Amino acid sequence: MVGAGAIGGFLGTRLARQPGVRVSALARGATLVALRDHGWRLSQPDGTLLEAPLALAVDDARELGPQDVVILSVKAPSLPALAPTLAPLLTPATVVLPAMNGVPWWFGAGLAALGSEPLRSVDPGGAIAAAIPLRHVIGCVVHASAGSAAPGLAVHRRGRV
Repeated sequence: MVGAGAIGGFLGTRLARQPGVRVSALARGATLVALRDHGWRLSQPDGTLLEAPLALAVDDARELGPQDVVILSVKAPSLPALAPTLAPLLTPATVVLPAMNGVPWWFGAGLAALGSEPLRSVDPGGAIAAAIPLRHVIGCVVHASAGSAAPGLAVHRRGRV
């Protein structure tokens, strides 16, 4: 999980509760500290608290190494600077699932009407497309409302799981 705030915490906790699934996090600051202290935590709409073990929490993708699946759950404006640091996570078979807000960098790829250039408004200079080749990406829509009550504590407000 790249980003462990509201949506990252929501998805990370739910996935980590599944038998045999190990979920690591690339996080920073107080969220990183909180994840290392107690693992994944998600407050449900009915007030129950779901908890799950965290495989590893780091602030450098090189510490995680190659991954089968990378879920991007950061705010879209932070991705141009972050994307080039994610290379250690990717293998030829890695799936990248962008569970993010806004228009994705890959929107319009292959559409003649938009040309061959990336959308500059979401991928300035093509940094994201250069770091995360389109062949890795599977589109995603998260139909859930979530927030962060505190670092490392996601709150699921509404929406389907």
